[in-house]
Amino acid sequence: MKWIYVLGFLVLTSCAKQMSCPNAVKGKIKNLVGLDGCGWVIATKEKTFEPVNLGDFTTQLPKGNKLFYFTYEPFEGSSICMAGQIVKITCVSRKK
Repeated sequence: MKWIYVLGFLVLTSCAKQMSCPNAVKGKIKNLVGLDGCGWVIATKEKTFEPVNLGDFTTQLPKGNKLFYFTYEPFEGSSICMAGQIVKITCVSRKK
């Protein structure tokens, strides 16, 4: 069981060093803190995502209202905010 955590850590840290994320989606960080039960979300042209692990990527996210690329996987769970699909971010990059 321990090796799963180690493998996950290696995947995340290796992705953080890459300049791009394969099959990435372009989005912007959006502040929904003013809405009841909401926080920071990622908005794309088509939909909004509520990432459960956005804090893991704060050093890689661009400052201001700039576009970035990210990959994600669906995450089973619920949200009080209900502003978008709940996901787990797997990679963040400023370049594609």
